[in-house]
Amino acid sequence: MSEVHMVNALMWSKSFDLNDRFAEIAESLDKKGWGKIESDVLLDTIKLARDLDIYTATPKEVIAALRDDPSLLEQLPDHIEQVISFLADRCRVNGPAILPYKYQLAILAEAARLQGGKIKGSVRDKLEEWFWLTTYTEYFSGMTSTQLRNASKHVRLIVNENTTPRPLDLPKEIASIRRFDFNSVRSRALVLLLLKEEPYSPNTGTNISEAVGVLGVESVPKILGQHDVGVDASASPENRWVIPARQGRTLFQMLTDPDVEIESSILRSHVISPRARASLLKGDPIGFLSHRRKMLTALEREFVNSLDLIYKE
Repeated sequence: MSEVHMVNALMWSKSFDLNDRFAEIAESLDKKGWGKIESDVLLDTIKLARDLDIYTATPKEVIAALRDDPSLLEQLPDHIEQVISFLADRCRVNGPAILPYKYQLAILAEAARLQGGKIKGSVRDKLEEWFWLTTYTEYFSGMTSTQLRNASKHVRLIVNENTTPRPLDLPKEIASIRRFDFNSVRSRALVLLLLKEEPYSPNTGTNISEAVGVLGVESVPKILGQHDVGVDASASPENRWVIPARQGRTLFQMLTDPDVEIESSILRSHVISPRARASLLKGDPIGFLSHRRKMLTALEREFVNSLDLIYKE
């Protein structure tokens, strides 16, 4: 039995069903691409609002918090919607499939609660920086419950006391990646950075950022097959682009057709240099990946350095 079900079993009445409430929240978020938000994320948001331990808080403690302050549940949908809008506008996160850490959403929801239901003013800029810092450094990986509570307290300080968005225990160095794995936060950080480039789609009606948020890795396909470049190169980040697979095949046909002129802005939106395309046209897929890695590395280094972090190849 899940934690949410345990809380619900102890709290259930004819007029109250926590599972139903959470299902209603998820349904209301579906039109924004967040219908698959997990119930434990919603429960964790409530815990953080009362400074309860994420891992060890008992169902009775959670129930006491909900009964002591019914607004924690009543206002939760508004707070989550605020965070979803913030993540889409500032961080290119348009769905749970690309969210680096569920704790980021829960902590940001607490920030919205502290600001009266909205993330606003200069706090938006600070929390955007906080998001990118905690994503690129893989800050929440392997965190203890005490560390999670401290991370939540730090965001409260950002909201209430205008403190720095940089956690004191934040790692300083960011390593480049050699192998792409969408399940890793480090790879998803790269995908989000690529979304900032507003990648072009042959289908003008497609919002690629929204597609990634819902479809996840299906919208980050390989460019070249393993038979073209070998096992290692096939698994590299430079062999991935951010575009739904079918549209990616259309774009690849454009790239490899010498009779098709492609504007430099379109190439740049997918971090492809003119030299990289020239390699494809010459039948040199390894050369294409080599040129693209150089461009990806330069893009990441510039962004990581802008966060006052050190990029290591």
